[in-house]
Amino acid sequence: MTGWKSRCRLDQGRWDEAAASAASVVEHPGVAPPTRVTPLIVLGLLRARRGDPDPWGPLDEARGIVYVPTGSAAADFYGADRPGDNLFANSLLALNAETGQRIWHFQVVRHDLWDRDLPSPPSLVRLRQNGRTIDAVVQTTKHGFVFVFDRTNGTPLFPIEYRKYPPSEVPGEITADTQPIPTRPKPFARQQLTEDILTTRTPEAHSWAVEAFRKLRNGVTAARRHGPPADSLGPSGDWVDVVRALSALPVPHRQVVVLHYLVGLEVTAVAAELQVPVGTVKSRLARARELLAPLLAEESHA
Repeated sequence: MTGWKSRCRLDQGRWDEAAASAASVVEHPGVAPPTRVTPLIVLGLLRARRGDPDPWGPLDEARGIVYVPTGSAAADFYGADRPGDNLFANSLLALNAETGQRIWHFQVVRHDLWDRDLPSPPSLVRLRQNGRTIDAVVQTTKHGFVFVFDRTNGTPLFPIEYRKYPPSEVPGEITADTQPIPTRPKPFARQQLTEDILTTRTPEAHSWAVEAFRKLRNGVTAARRHGPPADSLGPSGDWVDVVRALSALPVPHRQVVVLHYLVGLEVTAVAAELQVPVGTVKSRLARARELLAPLLAEESHA
């Protein structure tokens, strides 16, 4: 593991190099990935501008392979500014522990909009299948599925179906057409929320939950429905125009606008997501309104 760890201790110059190397992958999602995806590029891809630098994983000492689960691309709940599948985010990478060469990879979630980064290191296990003993790597997920692969070459040990999902309603958002769903093992978490299982803790809590639930698109293949909260930005309150004007905002202000007005989080939830005080969120929203007002006026007269 020494070779891998030494590559993780990067000074600022090497982080800049990592960001530059990763940028070509980020900016050209339709281009085939390079055969040699070094730890430097992986970490740069996660840190540069599209995610979190949080990969970790076990080492198969006999094979010299490290298995690295990666985080989701940022922002977690909005992807109109990161088109494509965002390859290597939400992925399990098998890398040569000494050279960093990519041996195989599998992307568990394409163009993540739900913060479905891989939450834990995979497990290295030995399985019996069709009379053969197979060294396998098992990756659990936030959405309750378990993916099982041959450690050596990444071959799925159980069939994986690519299921179609409906598009997002957010202007500019292009969701992935399909997502990989393993047919076995069975998911360990509930895969559908229905009205009959909403809370009955109190009649008031149940009524609130039912009212909120009926405002959402729901179903096995339902896509998240984004929309503006009751308050508005600017004279028209037209959140489609807000989306068009977002690129003019500083990043901190853009984050709170996206989370509050597009994702629909309350101010307290935005503060928790960004790990900043509630007052900071309120001040950024106020400043965003000031910055967006002339832009929205231009849009309304265009």
